[in-house]
Amino acid sequence: MRSACRDHSQVRVITKQIVDERGVQGLWRGTTPTILRNVPGSAFYFFFLHHLRSTFAHLPWLSRDSANMVAGATARGTAGLLFMPISVIKVRYESSAYAYTSIAGAARDIVAKEGVRGLFAGFGATAMRDVPYAGVYVALYEQLKALGNRVLLDSSPAKSTGLNMGSGVIAGTFATVLTQPFDLIKTRVQVDPHHYPNSWVAIRKIFSAEGLRGFFSGMSPRLVRKPLHAAITWTVYEEVVAIWNGGLHSIGAHHHA
Repeated sequence: MRSACRDHSQVRVITKQIVDERGVQGLWRGTTPTILRNVPGSAFYFFFLHHLRSTFAHLPWLSRDSANMVAGATARGTAGLLFMPISVIKVRYESSAYAYTSIAGAARDIVAKEGVRGLFAGFGATAMRDVPYAGVYVALYEQLKALGNRVLLDSSPAKSTGLNMGSGVIAGTFATVLTQPFDLIKTRVQVDPHHYPNSWVAIRKIFSAEGLRGFFSGMSPRLVRKPLHAAITWTVYEEVVAIWNGGLHSIGAHHHA
């Protein structure tokens, strides 16, 4: 409880500081790199995830839950690696520790000072966060959906959408709490690579200065954003897949007729 109150107090202080320094528009700083990362990143993730789940469905030795977990983890880990440079630029661009005025300028400065490997700073912690997050999320999401379908016994579109959203929020909340320490480590390494040159150094320094509780610092804002974002994204994905499959069935029926 005290941790949540401390997080809320920190959010208010940080918000006031950003508005004082950059105006209200400062709260939207980093929107462009966020779009550049999330839109193609999500498209690749769901495309690759769909392909993996279809492939794993034909493997008799892999259970459905295991297939969902492996597919989610593999797809997220691959997407994280491919879009890591944009993630690093986004975090640095948003941080008040850097005076970047453009995305291109941020990329040039990182490469000039840290080399190309600087664009992948924090990938270890990112992988430790995203891989288990996606694996747990997909497996739990599908289990909750199956449970809801058995309990509700109603396949109407409205109930289906509500079930997808509810399952997404619950699965997202659990996965977010589980992976919060790795998100904190990732952010520290990306924002302050000189003080936290790698994940293991970050773990030691955070534990030494803040104890175990320090690894859950800032979790409240992430809990507000992450589960809802995941639930909306997955609900849209489910609707698109349903429409796509319905269209294919209609085309197939037309050809057979």
